[in-house]
Amino acid sequence: MLAPLAGFQVTINGRFWVTTEGNLIRLSSGRILLSYGNRNWGNYGVDARFSEDEGKSWGSPFRLAHCPYSDCGYPSSVELPDGSLLTAYYTKVSDGFHYEMRVAALSLRGFTADAI
Repeated sequence: MLAPLAGFQVTINGRFWVTTEGNLIRLSSGRILLSYGNRNWGNYGVDARFSEDEGKSWGSPFRLAHCPYSDCGYPSSVELPDGSLLTAYYTKVSDGFHYEMRVAALSLRGFTADAI
């Protein structure tokens, strides 16, 4: 398992994005999966990216889960024995500060992030 990430920043197409803590895991395929909370206005959720070159470059982001408020993220992902991904994360679900732990599942069989 790779080390967890503290908050980090990304620049995509000249735009600056702020993200929350992320999670890195090495998949059985050898790829690295980065999952992270996306708190950018109007685009709240848990996103992920793959790296095929030890983290030197990253593929297109894809959405693991949509969140109703910006207070969400801190994902933790695992690869299951069948090769699918399971990602746990938290999200605020109402103005009354009600929170939930949620889980997103993704089958990697035939999956390519660039097709999303």
